[in-house]
Amino acid sequence: MTLESIIPPKGHKTAKNINEIYLVCGYMPNDLGRLIRSGSLQVELIPKIIQGILLGIQFIHSAGIMHRDMKPRNVLCDAEGNIRIADFGLAIGPTADGCQLINYVVTRWYRAPELLLECTNYTVKVDVWAIGCILGEMVAGKPLFRGQNAKEQLKLILSVLGKPLEEDVEFVQRESYKKVLKTMRAQPAKPWASVLPKASEQCVDMMGKMLCFNPAKRITVEEALHHPLLCGLPYDETKPNSTAEFPFVTESKDVNTVLEMLVAEVYPKCAGSENAENTSVVA
Repeated sequence: MTLESIIPPKGHKTAKNINEIYLVCGYMPNDLGRLIRSGSLQVELIPKIIQGILLGIQFIHSAGIMHRDMKPRNVLCDAEGNIRIADFGLAIGPTADGCQLINYVVTRWYRAPELLLECTNYTVKVDVWAIGCILGEMVAGKPLFRGQNAKEQLKLILSVLGKPLEEDVEFVQRESYKKVLKTMRAQPAKPWASVLPKASEQCVDMMGKMLCFNPAKRITVEEALHHPLLCGLPYDETKPNSTAEFPFVTESKDVNTVLEMLVAEVYPKCAGSENAENTSVVA
């Protein structure tokens, strides 16, 4: 997403006073959630939309950052299927010393099993799971798993994926959860073709690779970009390296330091000065 300008709240020109900041980005007429609910999403645009999401996530993953809230409402789009990923409020980079990843992230319907099972060592694969859910929702016209709470969400997932193999629950950190999964009643997986009868063979295959219970077996973003579903869609295969654009992890700095950096970005010539001119900075 293109950052057009940065606008500070009127009259707040120092880190001591600033409590909000406005980022102005390029306009997009719709979000994917609204488009799906309207029933006007064209089936032929689904591969292009998924490719756009994957390319955006590939970029932020290349900096070691997880989005952690991928869902249709956070994918802005236009009538041609061009997309922009929005809402980085839960995004996080490599955790600082002493910090622990929380599992209460990602809107429940798009939350990966490792999050539902309260794992705190999860990876970028949580974004891949969410993208798989988005793909299924575009095909079905409604969310795949609509649990009312974490327990029901996991139950709905297992009702489709079936009882996981013993080797596929070893990533679970809590022994009590691991025991429940290992001793649950045998339950076969449902073929994705029966869950999504309108889906193409390529779409069903990608769904199965993205929505793997075991994150270690889940497809990577790079692998997904080369999947047959996206065959024929051109894109620059040069792997992005955005590390230089995210040189620090916010969690490593105190709030005042971060605010000082924001002020320096907004008022580059006289950061921290009460006499700084209240103007926006075009990126």
